Amino acid sequence: MSAPAPAVVLFDLDDTLFAHRGAVADGIRAYLGSLGGTFTDADPGAALALWDDLEERHYHAYLAGSLDFAGQRRERARDFAAAHGVTLTGPAATSWFDAYFLHYRASWRLHTDALPCLDALAVAFPGVRIGLITNGESTPQGHKLADTGLDVRLEHVIASGSLGFAKPDPRIFRHACMWSGRSRSRPSTWATGCARTRSEPPRRG
Repeated sequence: MSAPAPAVVLFDLDDTLFAHRGAVADGIRAYLGSLGGTFTDADPGAALALWDDLEERHYHAYLAGSLDFAGQRRERARDFAAAHGVTLTGPAATSWFDAYFLHYRASWRLHTDALPCLDALAVAFPGVRIGLITNGESTPQGHKLADTGLDVRLEHVIASGSLGFAKPDPRIFRHACMWSGRSRSRPSTWATGCARTRSEPPRRG
């Protein structure tokens, strides 16, 4: 007997549907090139690796509650600049990150197979409900959805910043079950679309 068709499919956003890692790479390279001076002279590969490492460290601190969302952005900018001999105060670090973010946002795009995947699900499972669970704040994540057109393809978006707990905490998945009206004890009624297998962890800006 074949398994029942899923009634609900929940996706992650960054580096699942949305090409976050590529946008980060394009954004930081473009920003450093615009700054001149010591940043222009930095090795591009080493600079990107450091930027990725700082995102990993400080974003996890935000998810753990030891930094707020704005604070993790400031710390990333401050530590990156310090590694290149530049000292940034709090406001200057905020401004530095905000300027980088413009380049990052200009590079936003979906993975090429994201929309075909959603189309294929709709054909294979008529009436299937598509949702999203993302570790991040609802406003910046919502901008990604709007800018890429994903917002009109999703029935519901669950952002950890609105709940106070993040994946892999089981509570966020229980919350998704409450939204869907499905019991997690009935796994045949829903499915999850997880992050792509790659060396870099999925991140969220």
